[in-house]
Amino acid sequence: MTVWQNDPDIIANMFVRYYEDLVGRNVSNRVGVFSCFIRQGPILSKLHQNTLIASYSEKDVKISMFQINSIKSSDPDDYSSGFYKAALEIVGKDVTTAILHFVQNGKLLK
Repeated sequence: MTVWQNDPDIIANMFVRYYEDLVGRNVSNRVGVFSCFIRQGPILSKLHQNTLIASYSEKDVKISMFQINSIKSSDPDDYSSGFYKAALEIVGKDVTTAILHFVQNGKLLK
Protein backbone atom coordinates (compact mmCIF):
# COMPACT_ATOMS: atom_id res chain seq x y z
CA MET A 1 0.00 0.00 0.00
CA THR A 2 1.38 3.42 -0.98
CA VAL A 3 1.00 6.24 1.52
CA TRP A 4 1.50 9.77 0.20
CA GLN A 5 3.32 12.15 2.48
CA ASN A 6 2.86 15.92 2.24
CA ASP A 7 4.56 17.10 5.43
CA PRO A 8 7.93 18.66 4.43
CA ASP A 9 9.56 17.76 7.79
CA ILE A 10 8.58 14.09 7.49
CA ILE A 11 9.75 14.00 3.86
CA ALA A 12 13.09 15.58 4.82
CA ASN A 13 13.55 13.01 7.60
CA MET A 14 12.79 10.20 5.13
CA PHE A 15 15.55 11.48 2.83
CA VAL A 16 18.01 11.72 5.72
CA ARG A 17 17.19 8.17 6.88
CA TYR A 18 17.53 6.84 3.33
CA TYR A 19 20.99 8.32 2.86
CA GLU A 20 22.08 7.40 6.39
CA ASP A 21 21.13 3.81 5.60
CA LEU A 22 22.95 4.08 2.28
CA VAL A 23 26.29 5.45 3.53
CA GLY A 24 25.97 4.85 7.26
CA ARG A 25 25.37 7.02 10.28
CA ASN A 26 28.97 6.88 11.42
CA VAL A 27 31.20 9.60 9.98
CA SER A 28 34.02 7.09 9.42
CA ASN A 29 31.71 5.08 7.12
CA ARG A 30 31.03 8.19 5.05
CA VAL A 31 34.72 9.01 4.80
CA GLY A 32 35.31 5.54 3.39
CA VAL A 33 32.60 6.01 0.78
CA PHE A 34 33.89 9.44 -0.25
CA SER A 35 37.50 8.19 -0.31
CA CYS A 36 36.39 5.49 -2.74
CA PHE A 37 35.06 8.17 -5.09
CA ILE A 38 38.22 10.23 -4.77
CA ARG A 39 40.47 7.24 -5.52
CA GLN A 40 38.61 6.72 -8.79
CA GLY A 41 39.87 10.11 -9.94
CA PRO A 42 38.04 12.45 -12.27
CA ILE A 43 34.99 10.70 -13.65
CA LEU A 44 33.67 13.56 -15.78
CA SER A 45 35.44 14.83 -18.85
CA LYS A 46 36.50 18.49 -18.88
CA LEU A 47 33.60 19.18 -21.25
CA HIS A 48 31.11 17.69 -18.79
CA GLN A 49 32.70 19.54 -15.87
CA ASN A 50 32.46 22.84 -17.73
CA THR A 51 28.85 22.10 -18.68
CA LEU A 52 27.94 21.61 -15.02
CA ILE A 53 29.42 24.94 -13.96
CA ALA A 54 28.27 26.95 -16.99
CA SER A 55 25.84 29.81 -16.46
CA TYR A 56 22.23 29.27 -17.42
CA SER A 57 20.77 31.27 -20.27
CA GLU A 58 17.30 32.61 -21.01
CA LYS A 59 16.96 29.78 -23.52
CA ASP A 60 17.73 27.20 -20.78
CA VAL A 61 15.00 28.69 -18.58
CA LYS A 62 12.44 28.61 -21.41
CA ILE A 63 13.29 25.00 -22.30
CA SER A 64 12.97 23.98 -18.64
CA MET A 65 9.71 25.87 -18.21
CA PHE A 66 8.12 24.12 -21.17
CA GLN A 67 9.15 20.72 -19.79
CA ILE A 68 7.03 21.28 -16.66
CA ASN A 69 3.52 19.84 -16.73
CA SER A 70 1.08 22.72 -17.40
CA ILE A 71 -1.03 22.00 -14.31
CA LYS A 72 1.91 22.17 -11.88
CA SER A 73 2.25 25.07 -9.44
CA SER A 74 4.47 25.66 -6.44
CA ASP A 75 1.51 26.30 -4.15
CA PRO A 76 -2.27 25.78 -4.46
CA ASP A 77 -2.77 29.59 -4.52
CA ASP A 78 -0.09 30.27 -7.15
CA TYR A 79 -0.45 30.35 -10.91
CA SER A 80 0.28 27.08 -12.71
CA SER A 81 3.16 26.68 -15.13
CA GLY A 82 0.52 26.64 -17.87
CA PHE A 83 -0.26 30.28 -17.07
CA TYR A 84 3.39 31.26 -17.50
CA LYS A 85 3.63 29.33 -20.75
CA ALA A 86 0.49 31.00 -22.13
CA ALA A 87 1.57 34.46 -20.95
CA LEU A 88 5.21 34.09 -21.95
CA GLU A 89 5.20 37.15 -24.21
CA ILE A 90 3.88 39.28 -21.33
CA VAL A 91 5.67 37.89 -18.24
CA GLY A 92 8.46 35.84 -19.81
CA LYS A 93 11.24 38.39 -19.39
CA ASP A 94 10.38 39.06 -15.74
CA VAL A 95 10.04 35.36 -14.91
CA THR A 96 13.30 34.53 -16.68
CA THR A 97 15.12 37.36 -14.89
CA ALA A 98 13.80 36.16 -11.52
CA ILE A 99 14.80 32.54 -12.20
CA LEU A 100 18.30 33.45 -13.41
CA HIS A 101 18.77 35.74 -10.41
CA PHE A 102 17.72 32.91 -8.09
CA VAL A 103 20.07 30.39 -9.74
CA GLN A 104 23.00 32.79 -9.56
CA ASN A 105 22.37 34.28 -6.09
CA GLY A 106 20.10 31.83 -4.26
CA LYS A 107 17.57 34.60 -3.58
CA LEU A 108 14.15 34.86 -5.18
CA LEU A 109 13.16 38.35 -6.33
CA LYS A 110 9.91 39.74 -4.92
